[in-house]
Amino acid sequence: MLLPTNEPVFNGLRTSFLRFDGLLSELRADRHSGYVTVEFPAYNGTILVELGNAISATERNGGAEIQGAGALKSIVAKANEPGGVVGVFRLSQKFVQLAASVGTGTPLYRDLNSSFTSLERLMNKLRDDQFNGYIETGFSNPSALGLVFLRDGVIADALFESAGTIATGERAVVAILAESNQREAIFNVFQSAPAAGAAAPQRTDDPPSVSDGALRNPETATEAAPSPLEAPAAAAAIEAQAPAQGPMPEPRPVVSIGGTLAVWSEIFSRAEAAVDGLSQRGTFQSALHEAFLERAAVYPYLDPFVAEFTYSNGQAAFDGDIPENLAEALTNSLHDAIARLSFRLKRSDIEARVRAELADVRSRHSAAIQGFPASARALVS
Repeated sequence: MLLPTNEPVFNGLRTSFLRFDGLLSELRADRHSGYVTVEFPAYNGTILVELGNAISATERNGGAEIQGAGALKSIVAKANEPGGVVGVFRLSQKFVQLAASVGTGTPLYRDLNSSFTSLERLMNKLRDDQFNGYIETGFSNPSALGLVFLRDGVIADALFESAGTIATGERAVVAILAESNQREAIFNVFQSAPAAGAAAPQRTDDPPSVSDGALRNPETATEAAPSPLEAPAAAAAIEAQAPAQGPMPEPRPVVSIGGTLAVWSEIFSRAEAAVDGLSQRGTFQSALHEAFLERAAVYPYLDPFVAEFTYSNGQAAFDGDIPENLAEALTNSLHDAIARLSFRLKRSDIEARVRAELADVRSRHSAAIQGFPASARALVS
């Protein structure tokens, strides 16, 4: 199970010098919430602890995995052997409860591919179903993995790991959405046991897809007012990931500098009109500004303080020679902004509204758009 490691209490404790039962007693006395790991070569044991009490245990020994009371007993016995390492990490009580559900849910959908299923629409469908459980997301980048936990269809928490960097909360949701828009992703949906008297969502033969217009009609949808995932007003920057290396791209058509900026002026101004129409003036500009700040680690010209690339009053401008990866940078930033806005405004239909606003851009700017990355071409199709 993927778990955050950013709040270690003890790490690297040698089993040879540790009284494990004494450690568990201390955690009980401290009403600790988090988890304990016991690691040996080809062995891993994890105990989830809520307010000092072990509520879940998983043991992986070679290719075998067991869970529950049997795993807990085996982990405690293993921790008394020499040659292992023990770690203790702190988590919020809420996250411990959510993490305990992983691996115990009933599969609702398996192996949904991002080529056919949009994560935004999948979450919209699960919200309409007041779904309880989690979405497990794997990517073509094997070092990345995401988990989104839902209660009554509303995002309760999330976790994203990529190349050893872990994000939680809003940052994780934004990262998972951005990663699934940029790379191939596989979604598995697991349903937790429903509360007493609650009806479980019915699985349909056809999973929700990108073209499933029945998921939410932007013109008739009404938004619930659930308790959202709390996050700071300005989320800390997600560590930017360099684009994955792949096969050589096909030659791109030659497009004038003015033509490129004209296309992006229209894309951003159309998106701005769609978003600000749902909220207030400046909402889109603010989210795009934050996305530029986060992406500036990879695309320095996006840094608003450098001001090489700017977007203001419906006009995109670049001070200097336009870099070859500008379309890629702006595409990633736009996806980040839309994901952030969907979360903050609690509107799962924002992407659909932006797509509707951009419906005729492709036909009028086909030459320029052919040179865009696939994710940008999809956005304006």
